[in-house]
Amino acid sequence: MSYKIAIILGTAREGNDSSRVVKFLEKNILVKDNFEVEVVDVSDYLFSKTTTADSEKVGPWKKVVARNEAFIFVTPEYNHSFPGELKILLDTLYKEYSGKVAAIAGVSMGSFAGARVIENLKIVLHTLNFEITKRVIGVGNVQDVLSKEGEVTEDSKELLEKQLSEVLEEITEKLK
Repeated sequence: MSYKIAIILGTAREGNDSSRVVKFLEKNILVKDNFEVEVVDVSDYLFSKTTTADSEKVGPWKKVVARNEAFIFVTPEYNHSFPGELKILLDTLYKEYSGKVAAIAGVSMGSFAGARVIENLKIVLHTLNFEITKRVIGVGNVQDVLSKEGEVTEDSKELLEKQLSEVLEEITEKLK
């Protein structure tokens, strides 16, 4: 049995470093036999603050949610929180998230590895009825740890692969 996971790039900022993490995750999940991966860029779903769940604009996002069982939200830490475009995307739906599993990959250019954004996003995802993994992926000093192509430095390889493995294990357990 294979599980369908959407990796969500949670920022629309041009030149963002979170894309490095998305590429790393995609490459390292695709080599596993029991997962299918869909990469979703929040910039493809930029809704206005007045967009509602019944709006035609939300249809493609609803389809992404419907066809995936789990989500890994890759989000940078901007002033201790996550980007507004990710919040607007998440807020367009509610009941559709029930029973879906969510994991978080926090990204920062500093050493805290997105710890504050992870905690902030957990609250929102819980409120939206996602089943949230306890394990997270924290990527600090992203500019030094991952290349633009998602290749990890030798110093950080073991840690990132361990974090990803633990998250995937927990996702699998929750989906059984």
